[in-house]
Amino acid sequence: MSKKRFYNKELWEATSFLPTDSGRSERLYVLKHKLTVLPVCPICKIDVLKWRDGYYSATCSIKCSHKLLSSRSGRPQSKESIEKIRKKLLDNYKNKKEEILEKRRKTCIERFGVDSISRTERFRKKIKKTSMERIGSENPAQNKEVKLRQKHTMLKKYGVESNNHMHLDDEVVDRIKDKEFLYLEHVEHKKSVPQIAEELGVHPSTIRFRLEGFGIPIGSYFKSQEEDEIYDLIKSLGVKAIRSDNKTIYPHHLDILIPNKQVAFEYNGLYWHSSGLDFKYPTNKHQMKAEKSRKVGVRLYQIFENEWRDERTNDIWRSII
Repeated sequence: MSKKRFYNKELWEATSFLPTDSGRSERLYVLKHKLTVLPVCPICKIDVLKWRDGYYSATCSIKCSHKLLSSRSGRPQSKESIEKIRKKLLDNYKNKKEEILEKRRKTCIERFGVDSISRTERFRKKIKKTSMERIGSENPAQNKEVKLRQKHTMLKKYGVESNNHMHLDDEVVDRIKDKEFLYLEHVEHKKSVPQIAEELGVHPSTIRFRLEGFGIPIGSYFKSQEEDEIYDLIKSLGVKAIRSDNKTIYPHHLDILIPNKQVAFEYNGLYWHSSGLDFKYPTNKHQMKAEKSRKVGVRLYQIFENEWRDERTNDIWRSII
């Protein structure tokens, strides 16, 4: 074993209490000053002092440094003097910001092969380990207790559960959290996600997130070609018709209503009106709509996609219309 390797080994063993990433200069400094433990902040007596450019910092933070200055001068620092020191440090940092960041990047590349310590596998593992030890989850956002604390804090301070809701009225927030309202708007009234978002004054991603959370299947709602054909056929007969009627059997929806004839047509796509989806539609939905329509004196015809597309049954429906 060479002398250099022997001395390095002795140095590391003598300063084994230091973090594993501590450099040679820090280890030599510790031996020279006969330190046997990491130096702690003399003010708070909790946090460890930071190693910077060949020496340990006097305190662990700016807050503690202000207290240290006060204790040395024998009188408390005034707000003006504290603000002056803070401004001086901030200006100094701003002037040397690019230089500091570049130096940090170079050091990270030399030591870890990446330009930021947060991109190293070691850093990520440490974060996950710390989170597991403290909250029992690798990601704080996945922990139910953390989520509840965040909601409680937001409700206590601002009256809403999330930062994204701070600019919204209470009525809008209530509607966003209302499963029945979103189901009626999106599924019954066939409003698209962007349309609901625009009416409530929120981003479409907020509505999409809520629909997914409630288990409501998200559809790209637009007027289907078949529904357009039925509507055009009725109009060609010189009959006045209303599309997307939400009033007659509120809160439910009728695709096409002919008010003066007290007749309505509902076009049912096989996918969105089937019962084999994860989200459970009312199994008697079509019967329920027909019954509600009958009670208000409207005769409801329900046309299914396979019936309209089939040439034989299509002719039958055209003759009925």
